[in-house]
Amino acid sequence: MQRAKLKEQWESIVRDSCWIYGIQPVKRVSITLEFYFPDKRRRDLDNYAFAFKFIGDALVKLGILPDDSTEEVVELRVVKGGISKPKHINIHLVEV
Repeated sequence: MQRAKLKEQWESIVRDSCWIYGIQPVKRVSITLEFYFPDKRRRDLDNYAFAFKFIGDALVKLGILPDDSTEEVVELRVVKGGISKPKHINIHLVEV
């Protein structure tokens, strides 16, 4: 149940962000998830990479991506963006 709620929250965030920024559908894409953390503590980025599962599913559900397979998402990067309060993720979609 908790996973379903988390997925629903991500869908809402991605939907609102796509609407605000006018994100248009793409066929093939390179995606960068840029994580901003609230402090300087050490973190393992691979622990945050799971976020793509929910983000990718939301982009498909919204029609931004036809699918989140390796045919459409040709590159996925997870990077540290820096320090920011509140913490957040910038999602960069680059059509290729």
